[in-house]
Amino acid sequence: EDWSRRTGGPASGKRILLAESSTFSRGLIRSGLDMAGYRVVEAANLEEVIRVLEQEPVDVVVAALDLPPDGSSAVLAAMRQRPEWQAIPILALADSLDQIQGRAGRPMDCEDFQVKFDREAMLESVARLAAALEPAGMAPAAS
Repeated sequence: EDWSRRTGGPASGKRILLAESSTFSRGLIRSGLDMAGYRVVEAANLEEVIRVLEQEPVDVVVAALDLPPDGSSAVLAAMRQRPEWQAIPILALADSLDQIQGRAGRPMDCEDFQVKFDREAMLESVARLAAALEPAGMAPAAS
């Protein structure tokens, strides 16, 4: 399937919070999410993630493992402290497959892990996480 030709479909209207400190990486990741039909809100650090979550609903958080100050684990910890954010799935993005494999045997602190620049795997994971919310009776984020 050609990801660059996707418009509409199941991604339409789903809001993704992209948390990545690198402007370059954020731009590349966002382009894939935009082309897949997601509405993307960006954050460059944990403080911005919290600000976005307080201001608007999101369906999935996509956060870099190295997001300042303490990585995606800090995002997860902050989100799990607030009942209204606890059910939002988190996809953690690693710089390399080695970084993900290094997590083997450690507790899973996010719903999924993917390599940042594997666009197809990332989009499949986001779609799966966003779709998993609906059968549980959770409405998607308001437009």
